[in-house]
Amino acid sequence: MPITSAVNEGERLKALHELQILQTEPSPAFERFCTLAHDSFNAPIALVTLVDRDRQWFKAKRGIEVKETSRNSSFCRVTIESDEVLVVRDALLDDRFSSSPLVLGEPHIRFYAGAPLVLSSGHRVGSICVIDQKSRSFSAEDAKLLRTLAEGVVSELERHKSDLDQCDERQRKAAIVRHSEATAGLGSWEWNLATSELTWSAGLFRLFGYEPLNVVPGRDLFMKHVHPEDLEVAETAAACIARGEPMSTELRIIRRDGEMRWLSSRAEAITGTNGTNIRMIGILCDVTDARRAQIKLQESEERYRALTEISSSVVWHATADGAIADGWGWDTLTGQGRSEGLDDGWLDKLHPDDLLSTIAIWMQSVETGQIYNHVFRVQGNVGTYRWVHAHAVPVRTKEGFIREWIGTTTDIEEQRQAELNLAASEERMRLALEAGKMFAWDVDIESGLITRSAHFIDIIGEAPEDLEGSLLRIDERDRQRFQDAFAHARAGIRTSVKFRYIKPDGSMIWLQLTGCAVRNSSSSPRIIGVCFDITDQKVAEAKLWQAANFDALTGLPNRQHLQDHLSHAIDQTKRDAGAFSVLIVDLDHFKDINDTLGHDAGDAVLQITASRLQAAVTADDFVARLGGDEFAILLASTSELHLRTKTILTALREPFMFDGRTLESRASIGMARYPDDGQTACELMKYADMALYQAKQKGRNGYAVYSKELQASTEARVQLISEVADGLKADQFVPYYQPIVCLRTGEVTGFEALARWQHPHKGLLSPYSFSVAFEDAELSRQLTAAMARRVIADAKTWLQLGFSFGRLAVNFSAADFADTDFASKIRKTILHSELPSNLFKVEVTEGVFLGAGTDHIEATLRELHSSGIEIALDDFGTGYASLTHLKKFPVDQIKIDRSFVSSLEHDHDNAQIVRAITQLAQGLNMTVVAEGIETETQLRVLQTMGCEYGQGYLFSKPIAATRIPWLLEKGASSIAHLVTVDEVGSLRRA
Repeated sequence: MPITSAVNEGERLKALHELQILQTEPSPAFERFCTLAHDSFNAPIALVTLVDRDRQWFKAKRGIEVKETSRNSSFCRVTIESDEVLVVRDALLDDRFSSSPLVLGEPHIRFYAGAPLVLSSGHRVGSICVIDQKSRSFSAEDAKLLRTLAEGVVSELERHKSDLDQCDERQRKAAIVRHSEATAGLGSWEWNLATSELTWSAGLFRLFGYEPLNVVPGRDLFMKHVHPEDLEVAETAAACIARGEPMSTELRIIRRDGEMRWLSSRAEAITGTNGTNIRMIGILCDVTDARRAQIKLQESEERYRALTEISSSVVWHATADGAIADGWGWDTLTGQGRSEGLDDGWLDKLHPDDLLSTIAIWMQSVETGQIYNHVFRVQGNVGTYRWVHAHAVPVRTKEGFIREWIGTTTDIEEQRQAELNLAASEERMRLALEAGKMFAWDVDIESGLITRSAHFIDIIGEAPEDLEGSLLRIDERDRQRFQDAFAHARAGIRTSVKFRYIKPDGSMIWLQLTGCAVRNSSSSPRIIGVCFDITDQKVAEAKLWQAANFDALTGLPNRQHLQDHLSHAIDQTKRDAGAFSVLIVDLDHFKDINDTLGHDAGDAVLQITASRLQAAVTADDFVARLGGDEFAILLASTSELHLRTKTILTALREPFMFDGRTLESRASIGMARYPDDGQTACELMKYADMALYQAKQKGRNGYAVYSKELQASTEARVQLISEVADGLKADQFVPYYQPIVCLRTGEVTGFEALARWQHPHKGLLSPYSFSVAFEDAELSRQLTAAMARRVIADAKTWLQLGFSFGRLAVNFSAADFADTDFASKIRKTILHSELPSNLFKVEVTEGVFLGAGTDHIEATLRELHSSGIEIALDDFGTGYASLTHLKKFPVDQIKIDRSFVSSLEHDHDNAQIVRAITQLAQGLNMTVVAEGIETETQLRVLQTMGCEYGQGYLFSKPIAATRIPWLLEKGASSIAHLVTVDEVGSLRRA
């Protein structure tokens, strides 16, 4: 399976976000595809998903309420890694998903089929998928249909993008028109000759002083605002327009606010396909400023016709001591009266920041007789400051004395602003280049000489000034690629290339160069561009790749990297007609180490295991961590497979020290071989996992090799688990009750609830038939929860009928006690039933006491016990429970396993064990129940030993809840008679 690189993922996310569809409202088109998938495959859940950076979002959904889920837990993150339909027939058997919260929790995914949504650009942005809570098959025809639906969804996505692009283009063009009209003082109109409909642009309304849509456009409105002296011009223009002839003129208008403006008007006809005019369009432009400037220029020319060489400047002359004597144009520039600007009055118009420097420089010229040149700001006639250039020369007498000064003051505002803007732009460019760790460059194609911006030395150090010398600094691995890219740039193709560069100090950096050729008639052909330092980016990419493909704790390749390597190994081995083996290694009882010694110890075990696995294989092999306590090994061959596996197990068993403790790491291994066992990566991993399960079933600390028989057994187990899950949904599991009898009086003191499966085809089944279900923690909890609900319901029924039945015992497993809220849930269930807690008893096996987290289990039992619920220790004597456990946990009753009771008549040792257990319990103030009493002889022996209670077929088989009233009313007397016959007394006396 291909691994998505960080770069490709970035491009994929960019393509997804450009669709602009995330977080949009539901769309009927997408809902239809979702409904088609739902109905076509009869699936309870159907989704159209889009996979974002950290989530999968549902554009359309059926059968589920949530709008999105985490990407990490999703199936679709795998779907988008390939163009093929992803089919997961049973998620519980697929290592990629078996631990997913979407599998273990809501919506309990068991089956999944998803087709990727592949855009025309090749990017996979999501999927259309169907989901079921039970495993199922999915044919090639089904996959073909799902792929067809995916193509339909992609078409809808790209249509959505196209609609957005067209809308954006229309809005962009409209914005350009509005901006042009606003900034250039433009307005436009259009007249449909067929319908006589006339429309004005918003800019045209504003030229006349109106807001758009506040008035009705038309000829009358236009003529209303034409200057009286220009009405004839306007009528002539209107006649041309009416005849469909092009027109161009200038005229004056009186705006709504009374201001007079000059307008330039142009119009032309638009012809149809038949050559006739269909509409007229026109543009009006405000040229008032241009006309005013023209008039001022004419006045200036008349005033200063004797000084044509400086006609655009203020002309002035000053006395020998620097006082302004006269001037022409100063009032126009500054708005200051002509007389007010004489002497030193002109200084009043200077910018405060320029006043002192201007005076100092002018007086210095006056004192020294040097030509005066100075740039400063003056306040213009509209109140704003403008830059001017003052230039003056002294006029001397024959004797050489200064008689007066003749000077000009020229408005250089536009020039100065252009200079300032250029300087600011260059400064921004310099800062941007520095901040972006880049520099600009320029290569003369003919000479090969390189010009670089000043900042380059901080990035690449001292560098050759010619192209040939610079080429030698490029890493040999990238030199040809660089030359190819440069050739493209020389050919006029905009190009970009990434390469490694050796700095003068010998260190290596990554650079990215972009550039294109520039040719014009005024200079030789050049290539210009920008060069970026992308070293940090490359380092980050390497770290991201490392993080995406390697396990942080052990340093081993992770599951994703393994999948990639496994796919590559299959391709390579197929070409070479070879073989290899896949081993899945699972640490035995690793959870116990975490629970008892802490996660630091667990981490140490994982690191030691990784180190030993790497040491136990060759350089051609591949070791990876799958997650948790699971590892995988790809052995490059299948020869000596058993011997090598035993060697690995031996290496893992070697004890090691951690924090002053000696720890051991044992493991189970499952193996599958290519090509004998599986042809694909998925098959090999699945079959190796099946073999691992068999190795654990055989007692752990060993290995197993996949076989077809093993597959059949696994499939049967999976099928049974599936049927149990279906049976739970169908409420097929019911309690059957076996009475617990007082062996002294014969009274029925309670019942043990035993699970039975009312199978629709196989009839009533005992727990032995579905014991595999208890290996699944979730199913185990569901079974006991179903039993508890049924028992409480039966108890309510019997009480309503007036029967007293003692305590009802329900068996709970280790999976139930793993839930920290188990006790509170039981108490709430009983409280909700409105029944007293002292009607119930919880039965646990010794295995619960011996599991991890005994402090939690003790607290759970004590909470139940404090609420009035009795605690019974079931199958006592078959496990490893000690006297410490009996003392530590709040046990009320010990139940002697049937294996001891069944041989009481002929096995002296078992009889002594039963006697000892009875005496032990009595010494600890606990009651004793003997299980499996089937003969009267067993009954009499137990009575002589002082055993208080018993249950078994001798008294009654487990019976349905509906039979309990009969047993309590009529059957109890038979039981009592059986227990209390006269023979008991003689046995006791004996």
